[in-house]
Amino acid sequence: MFKILADKAIPFTEFYFSSIAEVTRVAASEITNQRCESFDGLLIRSVTQVDESLLSNTAIKWVGTATIGIEHLDLNWLKSNFIQWHSAPGCNALAVVQYVLSALAVWSEQSAKPFESITAGIVGLGEVGSRLKRALDYLSVNTRYCDPFVNSGDGSIALTQLLDECDVVTLHVPLTKNGSAPTYYLMDERAFEHLASDKLLINAARGDVIQGKALTSWLEKGGQAILDVWPNEPNISNQLLNKVLVGTPHIAGYSIEGKLNATTQLFHRLTEFLNIENNGFESSPLSESEWIESDSKSLTDLLLASYNILDDHKQLIVSDINAERFSSLRNNYMFRHDYSGQKTKNDHWAADLQYLSSLK
Repeated sequence: MFKILADKAIPFTEFYFSSIAEVTRVAASEITNQRCESFDGLLIRSVTQVDESLLSNTAIKWVGTATIGIEHLDLNWLKSNFIQWHSAPGCNALAVVQYVLSALAVWSEQSAKPFESITAGIVGLGEVGSRLKRALDYLSVNTRYCDPFVNSGDGSIALTQLLDECDVVTLHVPLTKNGSAPTYYLMDERAFEHLASDKLLINAARGDVIQGKALTSWLEKGGQAILDVWPNEPNISNQLLNKVLVGTPHIAGYSIEGKLNATTQLFHRLTEFLNIENNGFESSPLSESEWIESDSKSLTDLLLASYNILDDHKQLIVSDINAERFSSLRNNYMFRHDYSGQKTKNDHWAADLQYLSSLK
């Protein structure tokens, strides 16, 4: 039987994969070269670097990462060693949209800027950015976007123009160092020269899309930032944490539904790899949807009732942060429901929540 070594922080693995494989779940720190020797497949998250040092002289022939990003995979080495890999594109995109809308709701309330007065700039129009744009358009937020892979005739503008024109800038790009449009340190000192100090920067992409020194300098001038990802994770800077408006431990995409989407995507990819029937496996381990309650008719109240980003911020700032605590908060996070797993009895909100749920 096909044998899989799986990161135990990936939920629902036994529910799905045990029907077609023998599954052994371990902590991410236990996924080592020696441990991989006797397994055929590997299920990992972004905290595990998959390269020659991990997989040389092992039996691994299939790798599944329960993530959108793939920068932790050495694709050239995997290809040269005939190891097939799969990611889970779009799996948690709705959860990240929920995170950004909650961030905007917090900033809107604190700055007394109603949604309809905000111009939001989206950097990256992929799985997350495209859904976010649809959500913001629906919520009557003015939007601009920048994506080098989208034809300028379709509305994409230069990054500097977006930074000049927008009140809020939110980043949704992969971390790349090569190619025609590398994103490593995309927000460097020159970029921050175009971002006025009364604006908000949101990063739910990758920490090193922003140059830490340039960000700190901008914050000291009065800029505001909401960060879910950080330079040098998990060894994040207490100095930087103390300067941001809101900080969270890389959990923007951590919804129950997003995690389920990732696991089911990889399950189907493995059945294809093994050339076996998936036996019509359509059942779900999830219980009933979550009801969100509030009598308010305000948009910000809806978004914060769905998910309040400040709850996770409070967990991160209770004491001095270190790598162990950051990783613990992330690894032991109580997955929330995103819009697709929520219902409301408030008729004023029903259509809004239904639309946001449709973005999954």
